[in-house]
Amino acid sequence: MQDRVGTNVPTNAQVEGWLATINQLREEMEPYGVGLTPDERKHTLTFRPGGESIVHALANSVRKHNVALPGITADGMEADLRVAQGMKSVRDAAESLYQFADDTVLEASSECWYAATAYYTALSRMVSSFPDIKTVVGQVADFFATRRRKAQQKQQEQQEQQEQQDQPVQPVKPATA
Repeated sequence: MQDRVGTNVPTNAQVEGWLATINQLREEMEPYGVGLTPDERKHTLTFRPGGESIVHALANSVRKHNVALPGITADGMEADLRVAQGMKSVRDAAESLYQFADDTVLEASSECWYAATAYYTALSRMVSSFPDIKTVVGQVADFFATRRRKAQQKQQEQQEQQEQQDQPVQPVKPATA
């Protein structure tokens, strides 16, 4: 397996700095957006692709004919469109960053686990010659035997807890070492 990520490891300070930058950006953006609960997300209307020209045409017609609806203005409708357009650019950049981070986590985890399983195989073959490694090999064998079931169970429990929570997304907090 090729070592694509483990040769250049960021320091804890660098990671904490990146998290601080992300959190600072979120704080700067908060006055211009909203965090929705899962239930609120379910009840939003879906903007149709290409609807921008429709919004402008409607706004112009509403202004020309002095149409008034309670709690709705043409200016507000166009302002919402500008917010959506601006945030789409931010979302696209954030998705790119997320994909980069997700790919890096996946690759680093894969490389790490490849090395761990290779070392386990090598050490398990050496047990008869070096009895002092028997304890480690035994612990690893136990982990391999039960860890998958426990991890799946824990992941399912966490997913159920997340689904039960009805709160908007919160800022990222730095991991403590």
